[in-house]
Amino acid sequence: GTKAGNTGYVLEAAIPWAKINIPVPAGNTPIGLEVHVADDDDGGNRDGKIAWSEVQNDTAFFDPSVYGLARIG
Repeated sequence: GTKAGNTGYVLEAAIPWAKINIPVPAGNTPIGLEVHVADDDDGGNRDGKIAWSEVQNDTAFFDPSVYGLARIG
């Protein structure tokens, strides 16, 4: 779920490893991860977007080299 904070959002999500068809990584193993937040207030074209790691424009959906690294702890 998401929760508004004083300086942004807090997002907590759980995705079963079996759903993404990879073995469970060992503790402290880095994995590629990217998170985007899109803003669309009027139901038309996107008003804005921010990304956690990607610095290029809309390439993460086809180029995992722009992902950041997260550690499973």
